[in-house]
Amino acid sequence: MPPKPAFPEGHGERFWIFTQIATGMTLFSLKPEIKANKAFRTQTVFTGKKLAVGKLRKDYWRTLAVVEFGEGNGVMGRSVFQKLREFQQRHLLEWGPQAQELLKMDRWSRGKTLNDQHGNTVADLAAVLGGSGKGNLIVEGREKELRWVKWTDKNGKAVGGELKLLKPKKKEGEETAVAAAGEEGKLKEGEAAKPEPLKLQPATVYWANEQDRFYAREWTDNVTHVLGLPIKEAAENALRDEEWEANAEARSAAEAQGKAAKARKQAIKEEKAAKKAQRAEARMAEEAKE
Repeated sequence: MPPKPAFPEGHGERFWIFTQIATGMTLFSLKPEIKANKAFRTQTVFTGKKLAVGKLRKDYWRTLAVVEFGEGNGVMGRSVFQKLREFQQRHLLEWGPQAQELLKMDRWSRGKTLNDQHGNTVADLAAVLGGSGKGNLIVEGREKELRWVKWTDKNGKAVGGELKLLKPKKKEGEETAVAAAGEEGKLKEGEAAKPEPLKLQPATVYWANEQDRFYAREWTDNVTHVLGLPIKEAAENALRDEEWEANAEARSAAEAQGKAAKARKQAIKEEKAAKKAQRAEARMAEEAKE
């Protein structure tokens, strides 16, 4: 019997999606709290100078949604989590049809647009829970195609392993049966065969704001939407909102101080440049007299 992966009990049965209330950036976490660790840094991409997240301020992040798969479905939850991470990276690094539009922007505007993944994240969630993504285990039956693949060192000694989704081998006579079914159906010229609908396993999404789910065009029937987060997340979000409003004046004052400091630096710089120009003119005048 293969050794089980070293995951704690219930790992992946539920995961959290966080959003940054100032920029629209999103993060995925298998724990109810986000920390400034390697997992946090790998989800952020450099999109421009002074646009990357330097340090994690928890008062700027709030829970967007909690996705739950039920007891014993941790493998499925981790699979969905992985697909969402992959899609997020592709949005940031592969611009697709939006490439021309983004390249016309200045660097600052382009970076801000790329950072705002709020809508994309909700749309991706709807797509992944609907079965999108190669090897997505939310599709019923795919978990039976999992195989334990051993890792070995140079000497052939087993050093661990992982679960991988392998292509099932075709049984004898399967191709003939498919061909026979095609002949019986007698598809007309130019008509494509309709794929069988995917059998999807149930998932529940708890929303902090019900309006967020409308960023997606449609949701499959296997998804249940619940307005309101689990008690702990709801309380933390309310506290962050209160702190954000209470600190509005302090933020405005800090911004004003920053602008004033920047103006002072610019004035000093211009003054130095003017003095340098005066010295150059005086030197040239002396050389002309000689």
